[in-house]
Amino acid sequence: MALAGHPPTELGLAAAAEANLKKRREATGNVVQGSVMASFSLLIGLIGFIFTRGRFPWLVIWTLFFSWMACWGAISISVGLAGLIGAKLTSDSSNPTLDSYTVPPRDSGMNVIPPGSVTDHTTRQLGQK
Repeated sequence: MALAGHPPTELGLAAAAEANLKKRREATGNVVQGSVMASFSLLIGLIGFIFTRGRFPWLVIWTLFFSWMACWGAISISVGLAGLIGAKLTSDSSNPTLDSYTVPPRDSGMNVIPPGSVTDHTTRQLGQK
């Protein structure tokens, strides 16, 4: 509604804030879930490597059975961080207050001085040295 020239209402701001809070909650959950999955997967691999001390191909076993947790965790972390960044950007750009809402003045372009040419003072005549 703000783009149509109408100031936002309190109900619209409350709904936008609630939607933004829901996005942040889901994104934070994804980051926590991904961190736990990646951490436990790496912890299982580290513990297995320490107890076998290189006599057993533990990396192969970890890759076959536990690497999916690390991949899923990394994907979940990245989705969560993207959601947090998106929620932050939407909260900054679309959360005006009712008191400070003003329409920016329009510039007709009549009093604007045109910029100088890019080639001014960058070339010399052929006869000059």
